[in-house]
Amino acid sequence: MTYNELPRLVRIEQELATITAHHERIAKAIQLFWGHKDCVDYIQKLILSGGDGSGKARIGFKREVVAALMNLIELHEVKQL
Repeated sequence: MTYNELPRLVRIEQELATITAHHERIAKAIQLFWGHKDCVDYIQKLILSGGDGSGKARIGFKREVVAALMNLIELHEVKQL
């Protein structure tokens, strides 16, 4: 089964596991924002700014983390109230 054939929730869990392995605090923040309209903005800001939003500078993300963040942007859906 290819990645795109996996159920959406399985793909989300896989991407979060990749991020958790390298950046546990960021993964927890994404889980907190997940389903909220600001989640994608938060992820994009992480990728583009090179920072984590708390003033801690970073050299950058590993390639697999950037891929997981990008995939999560594609998989994100805003919950309708």
